[in-house]
Amino acid sequence: PGRRIGVVALADAAGGGGLDDIGRFVLDPQQELDLKVAPRPKVVDLPDSILSQALGVYEYEPGDRMSISRGATGLIVTVGPSQLVISPSSSTSYFANASPELVLEFGDVTEDGAQKMTLHQDGKSYIYKRVE
Repeated sequence: PGRRIGVVALADAAGGGGLDDIGRFVLDPQQELDLKVAPRPKVVDLPDSILSQALGVYEYEPGDRMSISRGATGLIVTVGPSQLVISPSSSTSYFANASPELVLEFGDVTEDGAQKMTLHQDGKSYIYKRVE
């Protein structure tokens, strides 16, 4: 603080290591850097009736909710103050445009829409249940 030094951490959304791989490498050059680029899935066109099945609020555990709404550029995932656009790669699977390795899969579809959503991220899966 006394020297007035700042740090800028660069992010690489296309890298296989996630958004902070370049920043981590700058802080620790001995760390291996994953240079593979995550492939971007093909976007498919879906009718509004299918897209609407994903709309709602999903909860993993109390305090861990995400809402999915319709925006001008596609479906919008909101988690706290953060938002990201998702695009469909099939009728049940969507990927984050900014980070293609983040995948949302919707299941247990009823007339009220998908009753569960599975988040696949960093090799792990988290099941969210529809609450609204």
